[in-house]
Amino acid sequence: MVSTENIHLNDPTLGRFIEGYDSQKDSNPANGCSLGLSIFLLAGAFLALFLYFTKVANKPHPGPDSWMILIMAAIFLLTGGLLLFVLLKGWLKPNRVYVYQNGFIWKIVNRKGEEQSATLVNFADVEAIAYSKTRRYTNGVYNGTSFDLKVLDQKGKMLFRKKGAYKNKGENVDRGGWVYYSLEAIDRQWTKVGLERLQEQLEKHGELIFKNDKGHRILLSRKGISMDDKSVPWETMETKSHDGFLWIDDSRKKKNLFSASDIKLNLNTMPNARLFLAAFRFLIQQSASNT
Repeated sequence: MVSTENIHLNDPTLGRFIEGYDSQKDSNPANGCSLGLSIFLLAGAFLALFLYFTKVANKPHPGPDSWMILIMAAIFLLTGGLLLFVLLKGWLKPNRVYVYQNGFIWKIVNRKGEEQSATLVNFADVEAIAYSKTRRYTNGVYNGTSFDLKVLDQKGKMLFRKKGAYKNKGENVDRGGWVYYSLEAIDRQWTKVGLERLQEQLEKHGELIFKNDKGHRILLSRKGISMDDKSVPWETMETKSHDGFLWIDDSRKKKNLFSASDIKLNLNTMPNARLFLAAFRFLIQQSASNT
């Protein structure tokens, strides 16, 4: 967690402080593994170079094995050096994230804690947050989870973006790392603010408007859902979901095995997907209680 001492709040409209994170205090085990791996690779590179210059280079006719030693040394040196550079970059320029009631501040500071740069986002300027998490597999073997958070304003302009990855097959929330924790905190707080907005919009206009990742308009009302030229009322709606996709059909229409769904939504990439699901479930429940 981040220290709340000496917080310089640039915008009092952000409200009270909720939570925060500091990259210097990250206890993610992956950092220790990466450091150990970089040291191992660099040590291997220096050992290979030592063997080359002491055992091989002085021979009158070095064999093809000498080139293999040099190639392996170069690979180890480049890989270990790059990994160590990435770790040192994060260590020398720590990130501090402060999540407030109505927004957040993402700071980059030096080792003394002096601010180098900062991004302030007020939720009053935000229209949507697109937050995706993808589990990656190679030949059926899990090799990591990537995540990506984008903050968009009313015109679709990106105000902020941060992405990262972790390797944790069991999805243990205690091993995600500080970037993941920070983005989760931002998304949680935005969801609270967004739900209040949706309630106001529903009471005032009787409908809610969302957009998918391609900009297609999705309308939720007390009658049902509509997208493009297709509409499905709550009373005759059938839904299926799998791997972040939602299929919506009208039970009154006859379908065969090859028929496309009336409405198909990719919630993995849809802006405000969490808010959409909350509103979708609420309106379904409300429709069921009114029948």
